[in-house]
Amino acid sequence: MRFRGCIYADPPRKRQGVSDITEITMEELQELDLVGLPVCVEHGGPQRGVVESQNTDPVSGYTTVDYRLFDDVAGETLAALTRTGRLRDLSLCHNIYPDDIKPMIEWEKEPVEVSLCMRGGRPGTHIFRVEMSGAYDANGATGTGRVYATDFVNSDVIAGGGPTKRSRVV
Repeated sequence: MRFRGCIYADPPRKRQGVSDITEITMEELQELDLVGLPVCVEHGGPQRGVVESQNTDPVSGYTTVDYRLFDDVAGETLAALTRTGRLRDLSLCHNIYPDDIKPMIEWEKEPVEVSLCMRGGRPGTHIFRVEMSGAYDANGATGTGRVYATDFVNSDVIAGGGPTKRSRVV
């Protein structure tokens, strides 16, 4: 089963003025390679899927990933928990590498995994189901897919226009 979800809804545009070193800017999101990252549950346990593509809107920074859950009992269970809204958000785990030479704002960030969560650490990081077939490139530009509003886990996402206005659906 394949899904799409938001990992960052409203990232800061530039590092200057951002006091939280763990925050990822729009520019940093565009540089991170998330394809191939493991998908876990609540930042723990074994890998339950894999990130297959990513897309960052160049204007807003709204960043989504397409991921596939493994075709096993755990994957089916996680898909069911997502469909019922129990697991409704995504969270990106990343490491930060201090560098004595560079200022904090330039410290390297490395993505580790994307987790399915009951509640993500940032607002707007919702999961929404997508039926997909065919191959997708990193920007979702090939293949076929359709987002169904009835498949959204959170009705507030539908009401706000969320992903249907910001993410690319082919």
